[in-house]
Amino acid sequence: MSRANRELIAVRHENRRLKDEIAGCPDHKRLKEELANAEYVIANHIRSRRTLYLSPNSGVMGTIPDVRTKVVDVRPETRHVAFGVGKDSGIKEGFIFLIHRGDEYVGKVRVTAVWENFSGGTIVERKKPMKAGDDAMTDTTPDP
Repeated sequence: MSRANRELIAVRHENRRLKDEIAGCPDHKRLKEELANAEYVIANHIRSRRTLYLSPNSGVMGTIPDVRTKVVDVRPETRHVAFGVGKDSGIKEGFIFLIHRGDEYVGKVRVTAVWENFSGGTIVERKKPMKAGDDAMTDTTPDP
């Protein structure tokens, strides 16, 4: 079973559990409609093979934009990396950047801080030392 199918089944199971839990709530009809709408949106995203993210702070879900930039700075001692893109490019905390040097894969960085036109993150995988000037792109590929 593919990861997308497992995710869809998990979402449906959780929605059924929530629907049962809110059945006694005075406003349960509206909440049931909102849950049904959310399940529909999630199922369509999974079927379309777009990568989803869930914002760690707000719980807002969306798709990951295809952003390409350069590594601006690397601090190997703290495993921090800076990028020249931020909120203005649709970057959010939790996004993963794949780092390349030419055709060579260098590693992955998870975004931990985002400003208007600047962002930073922590190295989560490193095949080679990262350098300023390396190519970076958001990881938009869905997991198998």
